[in-house]
Amino acid sequence: MPNFIKSTWAYIAQRTWLSLTLAIAALFSAFLAGGAGLFVLGHKDDIKSYIKTEFLTKKANPYADQLYFEWSTIETGLLSMDRADIRLGDTVNITSGGAIDSIGSTVLYVSASGHIAMVDITDGEIKYSPVRVPMDFEQLQSGIFADQPTFNNRWYRVHDIMIQPDSTPDKATLYVSHHIFVPDSSEICVVISKTLLDTRNNDIQVASDDWEEIYRVRDCISMEEFDWHYFGLESGGTMLMLDDENMLMTVGDFGLQWELHAEDRVGRQYDNDYAKILKIHVDTGESEIYASGVRNAQGLIFDNEGRIWEAEHGPQGGDEINLIVRDADYGWPNVSLGMHYGRPRRPMHTNPVQGRHEGGVRPVMAFMPSIGISALATIPANPLAFELWEGDLLATSLRAQSLFHLRRHGDDLLYAEQIEMGTRLRDVHILDNGWIALLGGHDQTLILLKDVPANKKDVSEPVAIAGYTAVNALEADFLPKLGSTTEGRDLFRQNCARCHDVHGRQKIGPALDGVINRPVGTLENYAYSEELERAGGKWTKSKLNKFLKDPEIMYPDTTMYLDYYPLDSRKRKLIIDYLSDIE
Repeated sequence: MPNFIKSTWAYIAQRTWLSLTLAIAALFSAFLAGGAGLFVLGHKDDIKSYIKTEFLTKKANPYADQLYFEWSTIETGLLSMDRADIRLGDTVNITSGGAIDSIGSTVLYVSASGHIAMVDITDGEIKYSPVRVPMDFEQLQSGIFADQPTFNNRWYRVHDIMIQPDSTPDKATLYVSHHIFVPDSSEICVVISKTLLDTRNNDIQVASDDWEEIYRVRDCISMEEFDWHYFGLESGGTMLMLDDENMLMTVGDFGLQWELHAEDRVGRQYDNDYAKILKIHVDTGESEIYASGVRNAQGLIFDNEGRIWEAEHGPQGGDEINLIVRDADYGWPNVSLGMHYGRPRRPMHTNPVQGRHEGGVRPVMAFMPSIGISALATIPANPLAFELWEGDLLATSLRAQSLFHLRRHGDDLLYAEQIEMGTRLRDVHILDNGWIALLGGHDQTLILLKDVPANKKDVSEPVAIAGYTAVNALEADFLPKLGSTTEGRDLFRQNCARCHDVHGRQKIGPALDGVINRPVGTLENYAYSEELERAGGKWTKSKLNKFLKDPEIMYPDTTMYLDYYPLDSRKRKLIIDYLSDIE
C-alpha cells in the first residue's frame, strides 16, 4: 500500500477515535449534569437551608448582627418535633443558673449574673435591657469573692423568674429569686425582688430600675461561720403563683445537712426556712410554711386540674417528683430513696431503712440513678401544639442532659420517656403558641421545640434572630469587669471545693493545701482508705494527675469519685498547677 494511503487511513482512524472519545465524554457529562439537576430539584429545600444556616452563617463575620438557627427533627414515642437552638450570649461566664418566662411571642431570659434579655421569636430580634437584677454581681466577683479561695462563685446566681400580669393594662410584674450578699454580716441570702414590665403589643420591656425586695429567707448563711464554703446550688428558689395575692417559693437546705455539717438546723421541727416550701404574700412579704421536707426543689407547677407538682434533687440517687399537699412533710433530711454521696456507698445515718422512704409522704416518682432534675412544665388542656401530650408533665434534667415526658393520669405518673438533648437543661416553659422553650447549652441557649407531622417532607425555615451586635458589645464590656482570676482556681471551686479545703480543714475529703510532695495518706485526723494509708510515696504532679483521671483504678477502695465531675486532661493540669502554688 502506498505511503500516502497509509498516512490517510491512519489520520482518519485517529480522528474517528478522538471523536468517539469526545462523544462518550459528552454523554457521560450530560448524564452527571442531569443527575445533579435531578438531585438539586429533589433536595432544593435542604440545599436552601444549608446555604442559609451552614454556609452563609459560618462564612460570614462570626459577629454578624443577624444569625440563622436551623431546625432539626427529633423522634419521640408519640410524635415528631423540630428543634432550634438560639444563642443567648456569654453573659454568665463563670456562673450557672438563670431562668426563662414569656409573654406572647417574646421570651424573657434572666441570666445567672442578673442580665435581662428579650427574645422576640416572631419579629426575630434579641435585646438586652440596661436594667439588672440587684445582686452586685460584678463587684462581688471581682472584689470580695475573688479573695476567698474556698468560695465557689459559680453558685452565686439567679434561681428563678416569674411574670405575673398586673391589674393595670399593658403592665406586668417580674419576680426574681436570687442571691444577695450582706457585707455587714458577711452573709448570703436568697431574696425575691420585683420590678414592673411594660407588655404593650405582646412585647416585653423592663419599665424601670426600681426594684423592691418582697422577701428574704430567715437565717441567711454566714460566710465567716463556714469559712466561705457556700453551697448555693442547693438553695431551691423556684416560684409559683398560688393565687392573686400569694406565691409559693421553695427553699433548699444550702448544704447544711451534709456538706457544712450543721445538721441541727434542717428539718420540719426547726423554725427556719430551710428545706421548706413557703407561702409568701406578694404585697406584705408575710410568710408561712406551706410544706416541708424538700431537699433542693427546682421544679414547681400546677397541672390542669389544680394539683401542685414539685421536682427536687435527691442525694446520690433519689431525685423526686412529689404531689404537694399543704402541711405535709416529704421526709428530708430523715429519709430518702437515695444514699450519701461517695464511694463506696455510704448510708444515710438518719434513714432507718437504707434505700427506702419509710417516713414522710413518699414521692410519686423517683429517678435512679439521679438525673439532676430541674424544672417542670405542664402541657395545657386543648393545647395549640403537642396534642398527644395534653395534660402531661415535662421535666428538664442537668446531669442526664435530657427532657423527660411524664405521662400523667390523675395523681399518678405512668411512665417517664427520656428524650436526649445532648446538653444540660435548666428550665422549661410553654409558649403562647404551644411551643416548648428550654434553657440549655450551659444556660446560654434558648432551645425551641415545635411538633410536626410525622415523615414531613418540607424543611422549616431557619429561625433568623437579629441584634447580636449589641449582645457582643455587652459581652466585651461585661466579662473584663469580673476581675482577674485563674482558671485553675475556678475549676477547683467548681469541681473540688464540695469535698476539699485548701486551708487545712478536713471535710469529706482531706485538705489539699501543700498536697504536692506530701506523703500519700498521712494527714492526721483524716480517715483514709486502707490502700491509701499503706500506699507510700509522695503526691507528685504526675501521680495526682493519674489519680484524678480515675481514682478507683489507682486505689480501688478510695471514697473519691468523679461520676458527677469528670475531669479531662486540660482541667486536671490547671487544677494541679493551682494546688502546686498553695503552700
